[in-house]
Amino acid sequence: MPTAPDALRFTPPLDALKLTGIRKTFGGTTILSGFSLDVPEGQRLALIGGSGSGKTTVLRLIAGLERPDAGEIELFGRQLPYRRFAGRLIPDDPPEARELRRPVGMVFQHFNLFQHLTALENVIEAPIHVLGQSPAEARRAAMALLDSVGLADLADRYPRQLSGGQQQRVAIVRALALKPRVLLFDEVTASLDPEKVAEVLAVMRALAADERVTMIIVTHEMGFAREVADRVVFMQRGVIVEDTPAAAFFAAPQDPRSRAFLNLAS
Repeated sequence: MPTAPDALRFTPPLDALKLTGIRKTFGGTTILSGFSLDVPEGQRLALIGGSGSGKTTVLRLIAGLERPDAGEIELFGRQLPYRRFAGRLIPDDPPEARELRRPVGMVFQHFNLFQHLTALENVIEAPIHVLGQSPAEARRAAMALLDSVGLADLADRYPRQLSGGQQQRVAIVRALALKPRVLLFDEVTASLDPEKVAEVLAVMRALAADERVTMIIVTHEMGFAREVADRVVFMQRGVIVEDTPAAAFFAAPQDPRSRAFLNLAS
């Protein structure tokens, strides 16, 4: 049988993320049990569900802010190194784990900006100390990023001098300054006044147009999820209830729990 020309061969997309059999408990309460999820590179995944469904825990595990009690996490085909000690998984090689997670950026609900640093200083801190950029190089890149979200003229202001929407845009720029291949967004509009939500969603909408970046978005903004997501994963009590293309999910969710959630969210 003739071999297909290279140009015609199908190459499946690389998995940016792969979580397999993840278990996580807090204080004796099981948050995730046997949780598995594959996210192809370049996908825009909306991770939705009610409070306590485990969405934020998934993001924190990917970002390395929490460790799984069991299971495996792979980033771009490389498994994060853990070993079991005293019944818990701990990083087997912390420097290697940090290096593997370098392509992952996370934007938090409550901004998490350094209050004693200006907007510009918040953005250049990690590129200098993590990427090894010179201060001049980091400053040039940071100013370009701040300008792209309409904040170049506020670069020398401290977080307390910025509105919530402006702080969140600085937080997004700070994540972008590390040149991530994966961006995690955890309810980034939940702490904002309604009139400030639109400016943050506009920045995220522009990011979603860049097919080089994989995005996992935990959000209660169903209209935004409908607009930008390729895929929706609906969770309840640490379990994936529905995993489907976004258009199909919003048009006709198959599970009654998904339908009930959308009815409440609308």
